Amino acid sequence: MTTIAFRIALRFLSSKKSQTVLIALGLAIAISVQIFVGILISSLQVGLVDAVTGSSPHVTIEHVEKGMGIVNWEELAQRIETVDSVTGVTASAFSYALVSFEGNNVSAGIRGLDLPTAEPMYGIGGSLVGDGRLPESNTEILVGAALNRELGILPGKALRITNWDLSLTELTVTGIYEFGNEFADSGIITTLDRCQYTFNLGTEVDAVEVQVSDVFTADSAAADITILLNDATLKVTNWKETNADLLNALQSQSLSSYMIQAFVLISVVIAIASVLAITVLQKSRQIGILKAMGIRDSAASMIFLYQGLLLGIFGAIGGILIGLFLLYGFIFGASSGSEEPLIELIIDFRFIALSAIIAVTSAVVASLLPARRSSKLSPVEVIRNG
Repeated sequence: MTTIAFRIALRFLSSKKSQTVLIALGLAIAISVQIFVGILISSLQVGLVDAVTGSSPHVTIEHVEKGMGIVNWEELAQRIETVDSVTGVTASAFSYALVSFEGNNVSAGIRGLDLPTAEPMYGIGGSLVGDGRLPESNTEILVGAALNRELGILPGKALRITNWDLSLTELTVTGIYEFGNEFADSGIITTLDRCQYTFNLGTEVDAVEVQVSDVFTADSAAADITILLNDATLKVTNWKETNADLLNALQSQSLSSYMIQAFVLISVVIAIASVLAITVLQKSRQIGILKAMGIRDSAASMIFLYQGLLLGIFGAIGGILIGLFLLYGFIFGASSGSEEPLIELIIDFRFIALSAIIAVTSAVVASLLPARRSSKLSPVEVIRNG
């Protein structure tokens, strides 16, 4: 009976090819919208979060008293690295100074990093513009692209730094970095030792910086680190605390995306249910004859469930293809004339698979009411009134 119901469902679909194509196309468009909106917004969010956190720590450990530093940062780093979600730990020192080049004087922040541990975390080398390189000694520095628009310095040239105590230091610029973050690109990066020496910090650091595997779990990682350190003199913060407005915006964006996807899908489900309900009326005489020939009510229902299943499969395949075509077409169109894509697409195959499952499930659910109606058709009345 199951095989017969499947064959009849295929015959019903093929008997009105234009109607079948329109239903499948409608479902495909709904799924393509779901894939397009879902992947595009998630890619935008990942890019935005990466721009905010890519050059900065996810979790920061500082002294509770402002102006006080941390002395035993290496020992702290070893302990923090035992936390499961932690992927990197480094230390930094920071202060402001007056930097000068050929008559251009700018107040800028100087960030000293322990480069061997900071480079794997922040990818500083990958952010260098042109032929620059990382500092290899305590007499070399990197200049941010935003700051360099005011200074106009080139790699290989010396930059003068005037400290708050009026002491002068000349350091060689080895490269210009650009993270894509205006604040980060407005400063200077040098070695941790150079920063400690220039600003008389001794062996202290201003902060221990931590990155975790999932930026959205930084708050739970910060809580684990707080428990692990158990030190009242240390303050543990995470990027989510300082970017609450950004997180609210991302949550609102995600909510609007889910609403768009849901309403588009609901409208298509209603359309499929309506068309299949009409099909029951159109094919009522054939169903009545089949029942009179001995087909069971359950088999009659299966005819329309199979129709919904087939429409869902066709719609899912078409939706995935259309969705991916729209995504890459949008990226190509938005990035035309530029060397790098405007948005780096992050194709989530689990999301695509989920969208396909939703398409098939929605089509089957839409066929439940027509299937129920077909099972209640009386062959005697149908044939008599046919």
